[in-house]
Amino acid sequence: MIKLKVHQLKTAESTLKMLAAKQLPAKLAYQVAKIIRAADKELLAIEEARVSAVRKYGKEVQPSSPDEQPSLQVPPESIEAFTAEMQELFDSEIELNAYPIKVGDFGNIELQPIQLLALESLLDEE
Repeated sequence: MIKLKVHQLKTAESTLKMLAAKQLPAKLAYQVAKIIRAADKELLAIEEARVSAVRKYGKEVQPSSPDEQPSLQVPPESIEAFTAEMQELFDSEIELNAYPIKVGDFGNIELQPIQLLALESLLDEE
């Protein structure tokens, strides 16, 4: 099991998608796929919670053009409460039903330091 905070998963999201598009050795591909499968469920729940908070605090904004749909925007007087709720969500701890990726399993796969930093909460340094 991988324990991490919501903000760590959101940070890793784009790098996981990048890895999913790379040619990987079978074992690493399986590990990445398993993490992505578990992460997708959490990311969907996170997005639903974010949308719910926008609906709770937001006000409808009329579009400037008739071709556009109205949208919701959090007004200045509600920003503090909205931000506090989002901060609480992003600081929440979650568990992914997957095992961390061993850094050595990357072998010759080239990653930038920023990508490794993004994946840090999903890695086992052994």
